[in-house]
Amino acid sequence: MAAVHVGVNLLFLAPGEMGGLEVYALELVAELAKRDDVRLTLFLNRLAGAEWEALAPSIRAPVDPRQRVQWVAGDQVQAGRMARRAGVDLVH
Repeated sequence: MAAVHVGVNLLFLAPGEMGGLEVYALELVAELAKRDDVRLTLFLNRLAGAEWEALAPSIRAPVDPRQRVQWVAGDQVQAGRMARRAGVDLVH
């Protein structure tokens, strides 16, 4: 069976400012990256550090999640475009 291709939308993430959400996201991605039946693509904003790119292939958007308009536009418009470009089966 082919691996399911999961796009993980991390456009909301403001590194060092999100507390539990950041911890959850990091642990989720790290665990999913270990699975043989999952292929990941991360949707990152411009503030995300290289540690995210080390976990899985990534696509970056010019989004600053601290700017509400950019974050909402990223979530509502760019995440869908990124998902189509990456050919993911589902977005988390």
